[in-house]
Amino acid sequence: MDVPRYACLLVLGFALSAAEAAPPSSSVRLRTPRGPLQIWTPPDYDAATADLVIYVHGYYVTVDQAWRTHGLAAQFERSGANAMFVVCGAPSADTDPVDWESLDELIAAIPKPPAGRVIAIAHSGGHRTIRSWVGERLDGLVLLDAAYGPFPEVIAWLADHPARRLLDVSELTRPWADILHAALPESITVDGFDADHAQHRIVHV
Repeated sequence: MDVPRYACLLVLGFALSAAEAAPPSSSVRLRTPRGPLQIWTPPDYDAATADLVIYVHGYYVTVDQAWRTHGLAAQFERSGANAMFVVCGAPSADTDPVDWESLDELIAAIPKPPAGRVIAIAHSGGHRTIRSWVGERLDGLVLLDAAYGPFPEVIAWLADHPARRLLDVSELTRPWADILHAALPESITVDGFDADHAQHRIVHV
């Protein structure tokens, strides 16, 4: 399973505001004290109604490598979502520190972020970054084979607000993901993701 390539589908599954995706779009590489950010918006981007989607890469790649090798700009465009998409730095190995421990600090580094929902997509080792984010202003979470180990933070985060949503695709992380979803009574487990499943609050694929 090439899980990074699920990002486009899963953003659609979170039912973000639709927009017609046609060139030219806007792509900016922004330097920050904590490393580069890749920022992409669709051609018909409307900041007044847009959401903020943050992609956190996994191990063995950097921000720029993930941007290129996972074809993230093309995926974001195919989503047809009215959103600002941001790819931030994350550990590339066990020994690397977390680049962005604070979601609020990351959002403050983004020029003119939209005021809509905040959704994080974490691939694999990206779980180390988003563990500290679920206590902040996060509205939705997509885990792409990223449910490594116990995840009490996510259980508590979901319990704190009924509008928060979780979408979890697991393969290598299946044993841990099964334990996580067993503790979430609202969770449904499906073999594939389609539009009908988007109506559910917690989905395990």
